[in-house]
Amino acid sequence: MTAPTEETSAAAGAPGPGLDPGAAAARATEAILRDTLHSTHRGVVVDSPP
Repeated sequence: MTAPTEETSAAAGAPGPGLDPGAAAARATEAILRDTLHSTHRGVVVDSPP
């Protein structure tokens, strides 16, 4: 197994050197909410006892 490079990390969506993890999380959250609120996709809700 080889160590991840900046190129492979970026391709995998992992933050690389110089990238702000908070900004990446904000973009991911925005995309999830946009998809949830404005698309035709339906999720599955699992209600299990604690």
